[in-house]
Amino acid sequence: MRRRGACAILRIEQAHQIGGTMALIDIIARKKRGLALYGPQIREFARAAADPDTPDYQLAALLMAIRINGMDPRETAELTL
Repeated sequence: MRRRGACAILRIEQAHQIGGTMALIDIIARKKRGLALYGPQIREFARAAADPDTPDYQLAALLMAIRINGMDPRETAELTL
């Protein structure tokens, strides 16, 4: 598998935005790869967690990826502020 540069990944993530918010599946994939989440992605996660229409299995998958890969101090601060 060929690795993509950070700019290419950012363009792909921007292309997957739905209705102004990033699709939760893309956030899960990013964290699963061990990459840090940025402010808008963390805010989308929090919004999705509060939305009763968000499937439980998607939230569980993201929480598992966070548990396995951890969060850096900046991510933790973004999530808890």
